[in-house]
Amino acid sequence: MNWHSIPLDETLKTIGATIHGLNSRESKNRFEKYGPNEISTKERSTIMQMIVEQFVSPLILILMAACIFSIMQGEWIDAIAIITVLVANATLGIIQQYKSEGALEALKKMSAPKAHVVRDGSIHEIPSSEVVPGDLVMLSAGDLVPADLRLVETINLACNEAILTGESNPVLKDWNMVVHEQATAGDRVNMAFMGTVVTTGRGKGVAVATGKETSMGMIATSLSQVRREKTPLEIQLNHLGKVLSIVFLVVCAAVFVLGWLEMGDPGGQLLMAVSLAVAAIPEGLPAVVTIVLSIGTTRMSKQGAIIRRLSSVETLGCTTYICTDKTGTLTENRMKAEKVFYNMKHFDMANAPREELGPLAKVALHCNDAAYNADGNLTGDPTETALIEFAEEVGLDADSVSPRVDEIPFDSDRKAMTTVHKEKEQTVAYTKGAFEVVLHMSNRLYLNGKVIELDNETRKKLSEEGSRLTREGYRTLGFAFKVAPVPEPGDKVEEHSLVLVGYIGLYDPIRAEVPQAVQDCKNAGIVPVMVTGDHPETAIIYARKLGIATEDDRPITGKDFAENKPGLDEMIPKTRVFARVSPQDKLRIVEVLQKNSQVVAMTGDGVNDAPALKKADIGVSMGKSGSEVAKDAASLILVDDSFGTIVKAVHEGRVIYDNILKFIWYMLGANIGEVLAITFSLIFMTGAPLAPIQLLWINLLTDGLPALALGVEPPEPGIMNRMPRDPKQKFLSGKVLWGIIFRAIAFGAAVYGAYLIGSARGGGGEVGHTLGMTYAFATTVITELLVGYTCRSFTKTVFEMKPWGNPQLLGAIVISLAMFFVTLLPPFQVIFKTTSIGITDLEIIILMALIPPLFVDITKLFLRRYAR
Repeated sequence: MNWHSIPLDETLKTIGATIHGLNSRESKNRFEKYGPNEISTKERSTIMQMIVEQFVSPLILILMAACIFSIMQGEWIDAIAIITVLVANATLGIIQQYKSEGALEALKKMSAPKAHVVRDGSIHEIPSSEVVPGDLVMLSAGDLVPADLRLVETINLACNEAILTGESNPVLKDWNMVVHEQATAGDRVNMAFMGTVVTTGRGKGVAVATGKETSMGMIATSLSQVRREKTPLEIQLNHLGKVLSIVFLVVCAAVFVLGWLEMGDPGGQLLMAVSLAVAAIPEGLPAVVTIVLSIGTTRMSKQGAIIRRLSSVETLGCTTYICTDKTGTLTENRMKAEKVFYNMKHFDMANAPREELGPLAKVALHCNDAAYNADGNLTGDPTETALIEFAEEVGLDADSVSPRVDEIPFDSDRKAMTTVHKEKEQTVAYTKGAFEVVLHMSNRLYLNGKVIELDNETRKKLSEEGSRLTREGYRTLGFAFKVAPVPEPGDKVEEHSLVLVGYIGLYDPIRAEVPQAVQDCKNAGIVPVMVTGDHPETAIIYARKLGIATEDDRPITGKDFAENKPGLDEMIPKTRVFARVSPQDKLRIVEVLQKNSQVVAMTGDGVNDAPALKKADIGVSMGKSGSEVAKDAASLILVDDSFGTIVKAVHEGRVIYDNILKFIWYMLGANIGEVLAITFSLIFMTGAPLAPIQLLWINLLTDGLPALALGVEPPEPGIMNRMPRDPKQKFLSGKVLWGIIFRAIAFGAAVYGAYLIGSARGGGGEVGHTLGMTYAFATTVITELLVGYTCRSFTKTVFEMKPWGNPQLLGAIVISLAMFFVTLLPPFQVIFKTTSIGITDLEIIILMALIPPLFVDITKLFLRRYAR
C-alpha cells in the first residue's frame, strides 16, 4: 500500500493504531498474525546438496560411465584412478562452497537489533524482530529504523537512505506532508524505511509494514523470481562435454566394430574401445578446472574477496560491462570539506592557509548538531560531522563551543539553519545553509579581518563563485554570523542583515584506488557504467572526474524509465551514467545489456541492487557496507568494499581461462592423437600400436600431475591489455581448434611411425610387435610431456619462454618420466606389454617424440604470422 500518499488519520485507521501505541495484548496478537519482523535469507546448503551439485556436468557423467565400464571389464586400476579424480573434484568444490558460505555467515549483522516502542503507555526496548504493524516507534540520532514507518512526529529528523536509494545525502523528514502516489522512495519524506539510519534529530512513527512487507523485504522477495544465469564457463564446459561424449563414443564404437571385423576377439576389442574412450576423454578437466578456480579463489580471498561460485571468477575474465553504484563503491560514502572560498579567494584544503580560516571554522563549529559520543566517535549528519572535522583541521577544539541559547532548525523550505550563542555580554547568531540562501540573507562581508558592506558587484561575484563550486560537483554551503545584544525573554533571532564569512565545498571523496581501477577496466576493454540513485548532475560530475563519462555524455534518469522514453533500449548500451534509478530500472539495464550479448557485472551494496545482482552474469556485493539481501544475491563479495579488487578479479579470471584453455589444447591434441594412432593401425591392418594397459597408464601419467601443473601457469604479459573474449566463443574454435587438429595429426603419425620402426627393428612377429608397442608407448609419453611444456603459451615458442617459469610443471615432467621408465624394468614388462630397449632405440624414440612439439612451435609461428 502507498502509505506515503494517504493522510495520517486514514493511515492510523487502516492499520488499526493510534499515536499512543499498542497495549501488550494487542501487540502479542499482531505478532502471532504477522510473524517476526525479519527478512528471510537463503539457508546454507546442506552437505548432501553440495555433493549432488558436484556431479551434474556432462564430463562428470561421462567419467562415471567410463568408471562403470572399467569395473565391468575388471580394469580396477583405471576405475580407481577415475574415482580418485571424481572424489577430489567434488571435495574441492564442496570445501570452497562451504568456506564461502561460512565466511558470509561471519559477515552477517542484524540490520536493527533493538527498537524503542510505546506499549501500555510507556517506552520499551525490544528486539527489532518483535516490532509489529501498529507499533509506535521512537527514533533518535544513530538509530537503525526497525520497520517501515509512517511518521507522526519529526523534529529536525533526517535519515541516510543510501542502502535503499543510493543517495548519500540524508533525507530531511516531514511527518505533516502527504506525498504524491508516484513519488520514489527518496522523495517519501513522511516515511522512514527499514534498515536506514537516523542521522540527526528525533521523531516517532507508526509501523505500517514489517518483515517481507517492507520495502527491503519486497526487494528480497522479488529475488526469487529472478533466474540466475549460467556462467560462460559452465556453458562452455557443458558444450565441450556433450561434443566430446558424442565424438569419442562414435569413434570408439567404430574402433570396436572395425577391430572385431578385422581381428575377431570381441571381448578384447571391447576392452580396447573402452580403454581408448577413457584415454580420449580428458577426465582431468573437471579436476583441473576446480583446482585452478580454487587457487584463484584462494588468491583473491587474500586480497579481500569472497567467491560464492567458483565459476564466477572466470566469468569476470570475459566481463564487458561493469555496472557500479556510486555511493560507497566509487566513493567513501562520507562528506569531506575539500574546497574553501574565503577572503574572495578559492583554496583547496590540501594547501589552504589554515591559520587564516578561523572565523569560517568558528561558524561551522557553532552552527552544528554533530557531536562526539561516549566512544569518542563523531555522530550526526555526515555534512555536520565533516564540518566538525574541518574546524578541527583548522585548529579549533570541538569542545570550545559557546553556550547555545536559541536556534532555528534547518528545514527544506528555508535551506538554512541558525544557532544563537551567548558570548560575554552579547549574543552571536551563526547561520549556515545553501550558499545562495545565506548570500541573500547577508548585507555585509567579512573580508581580511574587517566587516564591509556588500555592493552589487561584490554580491554578483560571490554568486558566481558559489555557482562555480556547485558546477564542479561540490555541495556548497554558505556561512555567516550576526552580533546582537543579549535578547529579552521571548525575543527571536531574525535571519537577515548577516555578515557573510565564506563558502565551504563538501564532497563525498572518491576512493583512492578507483581512478586507476577505472582506467585498468578501460584498458582491458571493459565498459564501466555508473548506476546510482543520486541526482543526475552529481552523478555525471563524478563520472567525468573518474573517466567513466566524457563531457558529451548525458545521463539517463529514472524519469526516462518511468515514461518509457522512445528508443530507450537502444540508448542503454551507449550510456555511461544512469541516475535516480529504481531497482526495477537497474534490472532492466542488466537485461538490455545481456540481450545485446554483453557479459554484465553488477556491483552494489544496497537492498536496491539485489535483483540486478542476481540477474547479472556476476553480482558483486560489498562486504562491509553491503546489506544481507545484496550479499545473498551476489556471486562475489568484496570484504574490503574496494572497487579496485574487481580489476584484480578480472585479471584472475583471464589467467584462469587461459590456463583451462591451455590444458584443453594440451590434452585433446594428445588424446585425439592416440585415437588416430589406433585408427591408422586399423586402416593399414597392422597390429595396435598401444595396448589397453598402456593407454590407461599414459592416461594416468599425462592427465595427472603435468596437466594440473599446466593449470597454474603464470599469466602471459599483456593479459589486461586485450579485449574481453566473446562468451559465445567455444573452447574448440579458432587457433585452438586448428592447433589441436594439426598437433593431433602429427602426434598420431609420430606414434604410429614409432610403432612401425620398432616393429621393423624387432624383426616382425610377436617380438617385433612388442618392441613396436614399446616404441609407441615411450614416444607417446615423452612427446606428451614435451608438448605440455610447449603449451605454456599460445604464441611463444619454447625458445621464447622462461625455462623455469613453471617449476611445478618441470617437477611433474620429471616424476611422470620416472614412473614411465619403471614400466621398462623386467618385473613390469609382462604387465605393461613392454620390452628392454638400448641406446639406439632411445635415440630413435626421442627423435620421433620431438616431431609433435616442434610441429606445435611451427604452428604457433604460422598462426602468429597469419593473425597479423
